[in-house]
Amino acid sequence: DSKDIQKLYNEIDRLDNKIDGYHSGAESDHNAAPAPDEAPNNWIDNEIKEEKEIEAKWDSPINIPNVKFGYGSDKMFSSSYPAINKFVSEMTQNSGKKVMVIAYIDCMGSKPFAKQLAKRRAEAVKSYMVSKGIAGNRIETRGAISRDSKMSVEPSLRYNENRVEIRFQK
Repeated sequence: DSKDIQKLYNEIDRLDNKIDGYHSGAESDHNAAPAPDEAPNNWIDNEIKEEKEIEAKWDSPINIPNVKFGYGSDKMFSSSYPAINKFVSEMTQNSGKKVMVIAYIDCMGSKPFAKQLAKRRAEAVKSYMVSKGIAGNRIETRGAISRDSKMSVEPSLRYNENRVEIRFQK
């Protein structure tokens, strides 16, 4: 029933706000409530705005398969290196190309924490690429929250929302 589903989403938003409050030091649901300009779905609007800005300056995204991190961590698994090495090789051959590394994370829990963690994950990929000889000024980073993951309450589906993409500059 759609009313039951909406109640579930409202409860998820309420709990998300409560978690946000704990991360920010708020002590109650009242203190953790978002300001009017920070309504629960405002983060979606911000993500859409950022995506449009990126699309104006950068080519279509290329998913880097198998780039994985520990739960709640920016520590990349060593099994991620072969996939990233392919892009390092391409960047070495095309020394004039700049890239943007975008790390996506599921949107369960605190949005500010998720956005910060996603940015740190993108920075981890950049650090690895720099360690392989790519100039840091050729790599921009961005953290993003996957908008679809609210619908993916199944943990195995949320895991796939955590991904890394590369975009070459137009």
